[in-house]
Amino acid sequence: MVLKTYFIVMLTLCFCSSAWAGIETTATLPQGVYSPEFSFGLITGLGEKFDSSSSLVNVTDQYHLNLSGQNIAKYFPPAARLIPVLNTMSPSLGNNISVGSIDFQANPTIDYFVLNPAYGIKKNLAVGFGFPIIHFRNEMQIVASGTSNIQSIKAYTGTGSSEVNAGLALAASYANNLPAAVQSVLAARGYKPIGLVDFTTIGDTQLYARYRYFESDRFRLSIRPYFLLPTGRNDDPDDLGDLATGGYSGIGAYSTNELYIGPRWIFSGIVQYEAHLPDRVDKRVPTDATDILPSIEQKENVARQPGNLFDVVLGNKYFLFPWMSIGGFYDMTFKDPDWFSGGKNINYGILSQDTGYSAQKLGGFIEFSTIQSYIEKSFAVPFTIGYTFSNIVAGTNTPHSLTHLFNLRMFF
Repeated sequence: MVLKTYFIVMLTLCFCSSAWAGIETTATLPQGVYSPEFSFGLITGLGEKFDSSSSLVNVTDQYHLNLSGQNIAKYFPPAARLIPVLNTMSPSLGNNISVGSIDFQANPTIDYFVLNPAYGIKKNLAVGFGFPIIHFRNEMQIVASGTSNIQSIKAYTGTGSSEVNAGLALAASYANNLPAAVQSVLAARGYKPIGLVDFTTIGDTQLYARYRYFESDRFRLSIRPYFLLPTGRNDDPDDLGDLATGGYSGIGAYSTNELYIGPRWIFSGIVQYEAHLPDRVDKRVPTDATDILPSIEQKENVARQPGNLFDVVLGNKYFLFPWMSIGGFYDMTFKDPDWFSGGKNINYGILSQDTGYSAQKLGGFIEFSTIQSYIEKSFAVPFTIGYTFSNIVAGTNTPHSLTHLFNLRMFF
C-alpha cells in the first residue's frame, strides 16, 4: 500500500556514489588508492505524499472505504443478497444501507546502511559499487469512522422476514467491530493481516565507473556510467503495508560539470538518466479504478516495462576552512510511468496509474576533511565525514519525505 512503486527509484538516488556528502562530484581517486565509504541514512515523513495533482495527502487516503450500498456488497457477500430484498420493501432502502467507513493509518520509516567502496584505476578513473541494506518499519492499523444506519432500517422493516432479520443482524455485527470485519475480508481475499511490518533486506546494487575527462583551472567535467542490478525486493502483492526496495535492472549515467568560481567556491550541475530493462512481476490486476482491493484470483505474473528516470541537480560547495565545507542543492527528478501487459483480455493499463512521478528536493550538507592536513603531514589518517539533509518539498505521486544522511569515506 505505502509507496509501492514511486519510492523505489528514490531509494536508488540515495544509494549512489558521493564525495560531497550527498551529491555527485567529478573527484576520482589517485591510482592504486582504495576508498571505502560507509553511509547511514534515515528517511521519515513517509506517511504523506504529493498526489497526482501535487496536493499533499495521506498515503493511505486512496484506501478509504465507504461501506454503504453496493460497496458493502462488494466486500461483504451476504450484503449482496440483503440489498435487493430491502429494495423490494422500499425503493433504494437497500442501496442506502451503511455500516460506516474504514480508513487505514500508516507510520512508515526507513533507515539504511550503504557500503560503497571505490578504487582508483588511474588519476582520472575510479570504479566501485554501492550495496544498500534497508530496514523498513511500518505500523499500520484499521480505523472505523462514520455512523451505521442498521438500527433505523431494522426499525423500518419491523419484524420482517427471517432472511432480512438475519441479514441485518449480520450487518450490525460488522458495524460493531469493523476493523475485525475488514481483517476477515482481507484474509478472504488472500491479503496478509494489517499490523506491524518490520523487516531488513537489501536494495538494488550499483556497479559504476567515474571518469573525469576534462580538467582546467575553472572547469572539471566527468561522467559516471553504472549498471543497476535487481538485488532488491519486489513489491509483495499480498501485503498492503510492505515496501518494494528495488527489483529494477538497468543502465544509467551521471554527467557532472563543476565550475570553480574561486579558490573556495564550486558550483555544480549534474544530469542523470536511468533506463530500466523490461521484466516480469506479480500484480493483482484491478477490474477498474474503484477496485482498490483486488482478490487473490486477480493476481497474475505480468510483463512490466519500468519507466525511465531523468534527474537534474544544481549544487554549490563553499570551503569555510581547508578542513570544513558547506553547501546546498536543488534536485528535480522525473520518472516515466511503468507499463504492464498480460495474457488476459483485461485492462492492464490501470496498473500504470500513478506509477510515474516528479519530485523537487532541497538539501544542504556539511563536510569535514583531513585530506589537506594529511598532505601537509599534520594529520595521520586521511578521511572525510559529512552530514546531508534533504526534503522533498513538491512533486506528484511522491512521498513528502525528509532524509538524514551521515557518511564516512576513508582512503588507503
